[in-house]
Amino acid sequence: MASPFGFPCASVLFLAILSLCEAQIFTALTHMTDFIHLERSFSSILEEYIQESAAVLPPETMRFSNEVKRYLKDINEENMETFLGHPVNSYLLVRRFLREWRDIVDKLDKSHPVGMELVELIKEHNDSFPDLEDLKGCALAILRIQEVYHISAKKIADGNLSSKTRSPELSAVHCFELGVMKHHWEQYEEAYGWLTEAWERFTPQDNRSGITTYDVLQYLIWAEYKTGRFESALNHTNVLIEEG
Repeated sequence: MASPFGFPCASVLFLAILSLCEAQIFTALTHMTDFIHLERSFSSILEEYIQESAAVLPPETMRFSNEVKRYLKDINEENMETFLGHPVNSYLLVRRFLREWRDIVDKLDKSHPVGMELVELIKEHNDSFPDLEDLKGCALAILRIQEVYHISAKKIADGNLSSKTRSPELSAVHCFELGVMKHHWEQYEEAYGWLTEAWERFTPQDNRSGITTYDVLQYLIWAEYKTGRFESALNHTNVLIEEG
């Protein structure tokens, strides 16, 4: 029997069980649905804050708000289980709670009543947020499916992991994180695919997300060297030197 994602159900179930063993309880479906509901509340308050704020807001705040709205707009109670069963969707959700919702607190005007409302709500639920092990568990689910079904990093990053259920495109930062995991496992061919996507998708706003072109190139050059792509490694080394 086929799964909603175009993969054999038994294989997907096996991979899901493996990823749950790696992650903590937050990756269980019931907890993930709680995060969806909580994120709806966060997003609604953030949107109200943006509309009422007289100050010029940081572009990353606007970008993040729009990103969350795009993520949530097609989710309803009927399709939530299918949506969250998609490993990319789960990865992005957990990552936002682990990093971006916490980061947004520092960008809000605490003197604004709506801004303060969001700060207090985030702090109230902060202890229940997922941790790094939960994010790693979600990332492992993506990488295991990639390995078993021989799916390219580009296809996954473009939102086409499944032929039946699309997911948002991955950013340079997401691709970099997945590439670094493959790099640490010394799976350099797969690391090369992810790091190439990170390099090609890199934009100036990614500098504000905690990575630089230097970071991406360092890992990409090593992956190219380890996979025999010596000319590309040399070309990217020259780019690295020029940017340095």
